[in-house]
Amino acid sequence: MSHYIDVINLKEKIFVLNNLALSGESFSTSYCIGVSEHQKHYSDLDYHHFTKSLVSNYAIELAVKLRNASELLQEGNIIFEKEKSIECYNVGNLAENFESKKHDFLYICDKIIHAKKFRIDTVGSKKYDADFKWWNGDLTLSGTAPGKKKLPWEFFFSIKIWCESAIVFLNSNEKHFKLINQQAEDRSVYS
Repeated sequence: MSHYIDVINLKEKIFVLNNLALSGESFSTSYCIGVSEHQKHYSDLDYHHFTKSLVSNYAIELAVKLRNASELLQEGNIIFEKEKSIECYNVGNLAENFESKKHDFLYICDKIIHAKKFRIDTVGSKKYDADFKWWNGDLTLSGTAPGKKKLPWEFFFSIKIWCESAIVFLNSNEKHFKLINQQAEDRSVYS
């Protein structure tokens, strides 16, 4: 049997990850994250630790399961759209004029899976009197390309856009996933 494609579970994880990316500023200002003398309930270290842990765990799990789901579709000769809608901005030594390149969500899945470094960066805003800090939804990944040269890569992208691309993929292929799950060889054993 192939792995079970639990579309509802995948959508729930995408929903949580997307919410986390979109709610950082509100959470930070509500709990004074980054303003040590006024922080309530969560220190800036707690916020960063919990956020990175959640983002890392959800991103890697989603990346593996989404890639597996795409491979099952390909095995069944089901063609699906892979729109290059995710802007990736090179950083570090690879940043040249801050040019970006668009990739599809499966490219990002592969990079999440193979990343040697996984970084969430906190930001702030001058519109506040205090030094509030929060994660704005950008994720920085880096690693080395396979092969003899082991060329380094490093870029950042919006997890929100990746989540949106993943939802489009799941919604547009949901009927195919149901069929794949129904045709599992061991289905009759458990029926």
